[in-house]
Amino acid sequence: MSHNNKLMQAIILLFDAVVYIVALLAMIAIFPQFTPASIERHFNIALLLGITCFALFSIAFPVIVDKRKVYAKDIVFRIMAVVVLSQSFFLILWHTITRESANEMAFVILMSALLTVLLAVTRGVERIAIGQFRRLGRNSRSVLFVGSDPSLLKMYREVMLDPMAGYNVQGYYSDEEIADAPQELKRLGTIQDLYDIIDGRVPRTF
Repeated sequence: MSHNNKLMQAIILLFDAVVYIVALLAMIAIFPQFTPASIERHFNIALLLGITCFALFSIAFPVIVDKRKVYAKDIVFRIMAVVVLSQSFFLILWHTITRESANEMAFVILMSALLTVLLAVTRGVERIAIGQFRRLGRNSRSVLFVGSDPSLLKMYREVMLDPMAGYNVQGYYSDEEIADAPQELKRLGTIQDLYDIIDGRVPRTF
C-alpha cells in the first residue's frame, strides 16, 4: 500500500473516532432512558473502551482506499462488520466490568443503528473527498493500453466512466490505429517502439 493510501486510512480512522464520540454523546442526550446509568457514571471509561473497540474493528475491516472501483455492497459490509462486532465486543466487556444489565441491550441496538447511519454518511463524504484528491492528480495511477483490439475501447470507457477512480490514461501502443477510437485516446507508437522503451534503447515517453 502506498504512503498516500496509508495516510488516508489513518485520517479516516481519526474521523471514525470522532463519529463514535458524536454517536455516544447523541445517545446520552437523545435516549437517556436507554443509556445504562453506569455509562453516565463512568463516561470517560466507557468512551475510551468504546473507541478502542471501534478502532480495533475499523482496523480489521478498513475503508477500501487502494482499490479504484469500490462497490456499495463492499462499503455496506464493512460498515456492518465494524458496527456489529465492535458493539458486541463493547457489550461483553462493559457487562463484565460493571455487572450491570439494565438497558445494555437496548443501548447497544440503538447505538449500532446510529453508528450505521453516521458511518454511511461519513463513507459517502470520504469517497467524494478521495475522488477529488485523485482528480487533482494525486494518488492517481497511469494506464497504458497495448494492441488494437476493439475490446480495448470498452476497457477505456469503463476506466474513464468513473473519474473518481483516479486513472490517468496515457494512450496506447499498437501497429494499427484502433477503429473509432476517441480523440483523447492517443496512439503513442508501435509495439516495437514500446519494446525499445522497455529495453532502454529509447527514452520513456509515458
